[in-house]
Amino acid sequence: MQIKETISFDLDEKLWDSGIGPSAWLVRLLVTTDHAAATVSASESESQPASGDLGPRIVVRELRERLALHEPCRIIELGAGTGIVSTVLAALRSTNLASAAHDTCILSTDLPSSMELMSYNIHANSTLYPHCPSTLSRWQT
Repeated sequence: MQIKETISFDLDEKLWDSGIGPSAWLVRLLVTTDHAAATVSASESESQPASGDLGPRIVVRELRERLALHEPCRIIELGAGTGIVSTVLAALRSTNLASAAHDTCILSTDLPSSMELMSYNIHANSTLYPHCPSTLSRWQT
């Protein structure tokens, strides 16, 4: 996978840690065989969440289960910037769930100024997810 960014003052065309971190976390979450280690850190409490509070352990487990299902999946990324998180999700769904990738649709959104770069990155990596359609949408200001 390769992601292009611009060298300018446009903040929406940079590869931020806020895109790299969640992308690496999603890879670990969906690829690792040690699911307990992928969902929570060793320091997190094992206690039952309070009433009405799902707690991080349950939310992360639910996310993992939904992303790993061999069922249709619709994902929207708000403020996608370079498109790295959308690209990683599409690649993971295509790699792990080839049959389900046909029913995966990822909508990547951002400001109009980032659409060209995001489109470039998504299409440049399309061989990683040949059956996973991607859609771009720009925010109206």
